[in-house]
Amino acid sequence: MTRQDIINKYKTDRGIKDDYKLSDDENYLIDVIQRAINYTRCSLQLKDKETMTFQEYLKGLGWEQLSDSFVYKQGNNYKDIEELRKEYIKEYNL
Repeated sequence: MTRQDIINKYKTDRGIKDDYKLSDDENYLIDVIQRAINYTRCSLQLKDKETMTFQEYLKGLGWEQLSDSFVYKQGNNYKDIEELRKEYIKEYNL
């Protein structure tokens, strides 16, 4: 959540006009809230996910390599190894 998202939510929830200038205390609290949200999100990602190897990731999702090719199959879906590697990297923030 961006700082501006928090400010917009704060103003909307309290019926404050857009041109209202936040006080120093309000700005401080918004900064603290943003840090807490980002810290919590980061901590949950680390706690919930133990990084597995790429091969474990593929196996866990049911992807099977077609013979000695770079193509993998999951049911009726087909993807090449590079597509799957990009998904793996995104999933584990590598």
